[in-house]
Amino acid sequence: MWCFCFVIHRIKIIKRLRLLQFIYSYLLAIFVIAILPLAYVYFFKGLGLIPHFWTVFLMFAVLTFIVCFSTLFSNLKNPQLSVQVFLVATIIKLLVCMFFVPVYLSQYHVNQVHFLVCYFYLYLLNTVFEIYALLCNLRLQNLK
Repeated sequence: MWCFCFVIHRIKIIKRLRLLQFIYSYLLAIFVIAILPLAYVYFFKGLGLIPHFWTVFLMFAVLTFIVCFSTLFSNLKNPQLSVQVFLVATIIKLLVCMFFVPVYLSQYHVNQVHFLVCYFYLYLLNTVFEIYALLCNLRLQNLK
């Protein structure tokens, strides 16, 4: 009986470590994504960045965290539902990002090329991190 309790306790520790590993890799990814704009602001005084770029950066970072964390958390609780949670979270992220564009462009008149570069830089790199984080998690799940 004590052996069974030890195994359950060990599984809980491994699950917590996976979430901690995700949080560390998330913070590292956000730092890496922020390096290029920070260097651009430092060397070129931010001439090509859109107004409120760091607010947009924060929005993408929060959306990415919500999608990844909700998927990982649902995978820990019920692995059969993790795919549905991922799809719902991704659709919500996509809709928020789609509605963000007209709202932002109605508020601020910016150069379209600068907006596209900044927007897709943030969107694509955050999406790449989502795919990386979730593939690492699914790879661990398939080994069971």
